[in-house]
Amino acid sequence: MDVGGILDIANNVYADPVVEDLLRRQAESRRRNLSEGELELDGSKFEVRRRGGVTKEEEERLGREIQEGVKVMKVKEELDKEALAAGGQFDWSEFKARTGMNRSSIRKAVMRYRRAKNTLVTRNLPLVHAVVRNTCRPGPARTYEDMVQEGSTGLLRAAELYDPTKGLRFSTYAVVWIKGVLGNSRVGEGITVPLRERTKINKIRRFVEGWDEALEGRECGSSDIGSGTGMTASEVSSVMGRVRETKGMLSLDYVHDLGKGGFNGACLDKSMWADYEMGEVVGVKADVVRMLVGRLTERERRVIVLRYGLDGGGERSLD
Repeated sequence: MDVGGILDIANNVYADPVVEDLLRRQAESRRRNLSEGELELDGSKFEVRRRGGVTKEEEERLGREIQEGVKVMKVKEELDKEALAAGGQFDWSEFKARTGMNRSSIRKAVMRYRRAKNTLVTRNLPLVHAVVRNTCRPGPARTYEDMVQEGSTGLLRAAELYDPTKGLRFSTYAVVWIKGVLGNSRVGEGITVPLRERTKINKIRRFVEGWDEALEGRECGSSDIGSGTGMTASEVSSVMGRVRETKGMLSLDYVHDLGKGGFNGACLDKSMWADYEMGEVVGVKADVVRMLVGRLTERERRVIVLRYGLDGGGERSLD
């Protein structure tokens, strides 16, 4: 099960039938109200729709409303931290003093902020799909949906920081953020493995995959890999030792193939690399479950623990 599946099941645990019915009605209403000439992008398991683009004038208005709301939200966040540190309650009078607005104006500003941000983001979601399709390559541990979700965080951040007074169109600004987030994304990769280690592992992988045993007349060893990758034989053995540790943790019946030199190319089968990638996915799943459990009530936490077998008793159904 992928990370998206975990989130789906976790949401279903405490889904309210009344809320589900309301959301269904709203979705049907939105579908009826979609204008002609809509843009529709199919993303494997879901589709993104929008009602035309956003004009420059609309972007400027939405950008101003978002910036106003961001300022209000920052003040609220500061007051929340101060109240938490002092062990007191939220001070509305101080909130009004710092923002220069009364309670009604503050609420309206927050509503405008949420509405403007939602409009700007939803109408530009196809940008995320376009960037993902043109610049990213899905893999076994990094699906198209994962990259779209990751790129969407860049779009959200761009909406919060967009300054319409600079004269730049939002789409131009947002693409830079989306590419930046995707470029630094670690979805489906080694979350606990440093970048320099992943670089070494990928170098070794490419060299071994390109080694022609029939042409060379022998299996590749540490010295061969070191010569081809610019690493020492000890570095190669050390890196591959860590890859084997991942394999060993995931497969108890794995047999290490160690020669006198501590390593030889026969160890580098495709299953080892597949298991290494699977280990990173397992780490992502564990991180997500821990995050969910930390934010749930005691009863909800118990449901999640039983559902995923976190107590060691195996997974249970929701029935």
